[in-house]
Amino acid sequence: IPVLISGKADLTMATFSITPERAKAIAFSNPYGVIRSVVFGLKSATIKGPKDLVGKKVGVTRGTTQEPQLVATAPPGTDIVRFDDDATSIAALGAGQVDALGTADNRTLILNKRFPDKFEVKYELGLFYYSVGMRRGDPDLLHWVNTWVFVNMHNGKLGDIFEKAVGQKLPILPTF
Repeated sequence: IPVLISGKADLTMATFSITPERAKAIAFSNPYGVIRSVVFGLKSATIKGPKDLVGKKVGVTRGTTQEPQLVATAPPGTDIVRFDDDATSIAALGAGQVDALGTADNRTLILNKRFPDKFEVKYELGLFYYSVGMRRGDPDLLHWVNTWVFVNMHNGKLGDIFEKAVGQKLPILPTF
């Protein structure tokens, strides 16, 4: 968001989740994808819900939508460990520095490729739609981006990219 507001970039993409807090500062296009926030951990770990996090170290990446979700749902006694980026968070789980990770479900694909049959989604934190973010006050750019999203949703390109990246079909998405 600071990069957008400062004018260093005109658009941001790549699973940029729509939230009311972010909408106070920037504009969002119509959604072009969806992401599940999950708690991900070792298959052998007995974690079925937030109460099972007590006494465990749970990693999360700062500034993600998963951070406030995890903080709001983790009971007292959960040791929340914040990391500066997704790569570090994923590496910490892979190295056993944390017991579980609050993350986006597409990040789980990375660990499952590196460590087949070792990790699994333990439970879902929530669902977020993502879109293109941009500075406010440029209705022409917003209209152009929404047109681009519309055309590429209906010609199947965005659905194909989603399926290739996430391994599942893109669901029907809402529009503004």
